[in-house]
Order: sequence, then C-alpha cells, then structure tokens
Amino acid sequence: MSMPWERLPELAAQVAPAVEQQVYQAAVERDLMGTVIAALVQEAISRVEFPQPPVGGELVGAALGFLGRALQTETGGLAIASAEQWLAQSPATTTLRDAALDGVKRYLDENGAHLLDIVIKATAARLAAQG
Repeated sequence: MSMPWERLPELAAQVAPAVEQQVYQAAVERDLMGTVIAALVQEAISRVEFPQPPVGGELVGAALGFLGRALQTETGGLAIASAEQWLAQSPATTTLRDAALDGVKRYLDENGAHLLDIVIKATAARLAAQG
C-alpha cells in the first residue's frame, strides 16, 4: 500500500489533535515539569542576582540577612519551608513564573525549525512503518 502524498496535508490535519494529545500525554508521563523544566528554572534563578533592598530598607535587608544566615544552619530546612510559604502567597512569584514560562516559549519559538526536523523524521519513520 503506497502513501497518497497529495492527501498528506488533509491527513496531517486529521491527526494533528491526536499528535498534540500524545505529546501532552508523553510530557505528563515523563514528568517534564518536575524534571527538565524544574532543572532549567532552578539553574536560571541561581544565575540571577536579586537586587538589594532600596536605601532605607535596612529592616528588610536585616531580615533577608537573617534569613540567609538561617538557611545555612542545621535548621535551614525549616527556614526554607518558611520562605517557600511566604513566596507561595506573594504575587511576585506569579511574575517570576510568567517570566520562566516566557523563556520556555521563546526557546520553543526560536527552535521551531529544529522541532520541524524532529516532526519530519518521526512522521517519515511512522509512515514507513505503517507502509
């Protein structure tokens, strides 16, 4: 059975929703967020130098300094948990989440040609296997 190449655009449109669902499902099954994306974001944030509090923010600076010192103690785990609870309630983390998401989107947009090559090779292999 040969592939009717002239019908390929129509066939691609028919299977596109299934491809989208399968890519999503594979990402969920492989915990893409908890593995690859988490590692990227953790590395990116570790590279960022957060600005010091503005002049007159000595109290905030002292609190951050105390928190930093607490994180280096044996009970640092508790301090980290407290910081995470505080951050979870802060609108600032939504801003940082959006920035991380924009970075991932930008990467995918800029690498669309590479993704196209991957799609072409995977599709050709699948069609040949079905042949």
